[in-house]
Amino acid sequence: MNVEDIEGPAAIEMFTAILKTEQDPDIKRTIIHALGDTESDDAVPILAEIAMNEKDVRLRADAVSALGEIGTPEAREALMKVLEKKE
Repeated sequence: MNVEDIEGPAAIEMFTAILKTEQDPDIKRTIIHALGDTESDDAVPILAEIAMNEKDVRLRADAVSALGEIGTPEAREALMKVLEKKE
């Protein structure tokens, strides 16, 4: 089985676990973009956490972009919380 074969909540769960331990920012960026591509509300909590708390500004920006790609009401609500926190 390849990573490409994992879909839905299982993929998001796997990507979330990797993000919590991975140190390489390039790998993290790739995973953040992949989470945005899922267009799933299941990815919103980890993306919101990164957008609000990540020290690396590029990763925060990538998480904001991924939330925008998801575009659901839950993702928009998370984006609003990020904006409110940054003000």
